[in-house]
Amino acid sequence: MDWFRASLFSKTVKDWTGSDRIGPFPSLATGMTPFFLIYGREPRWPPYEESKPIALRAHVDKLIHEVPQERHKAAQIIKSGKQKMEDRYHPKAPYKFKCGDQVWMYDRSKESSYSGKLFPKRKGPYEIEKVLRNGTYIIGNALGTLKTPINGDLLELAKNRTEWEPIVVISTSEV
Repeated sequence: MDWFRASLFSKTVKDWTGSDRIGPFPSLATGMTPFFLIYGREPRWPPYEESKPIALRAHVDKLIHEVPQERHKAAQIIKSGKQKMEDRYHPKAPYKFKCGDQVWMYDRSKESSYSGKLFPKRKGPYEIEKVLRNGTYIIGNALGTLKTPINGDLLELAKNRTEWEPIVVISTSEV
């Protein structure tokens, strides 16, 4: 029977359901159980339900003609759901730095350090010295240039705060 099932299904369960769990509960997306999509029938629990005999020819006809259509329908529903999710998700485009920009570099070594959780997680400011391909940059500061290129995901544009005016002014005169 396993060779027959293997010849009917060209893909593994994990490929077309996205789950390696075969249970009696219908998927929220498709409304069909993974068990039905594989075996062409709903699961029967012998201690609780009275099992009805299945005619072999009728079951094979169902496996050959009806179940592939149901699988195709389920695959289309899953595909449209994935497309809707992709349409709703709009990732932020990475910032393109130019030569001369002042940037802060995120220090990944501080990410998992609990002893220094109040220390700054960024180094810098650095200056972009050279723009490489694929979002990598050569940066440096007054002490020199860093040897290794830095990924743009680890950089953040440094804002010049020297020209900012204070919002709250505390006066020393008594009221």
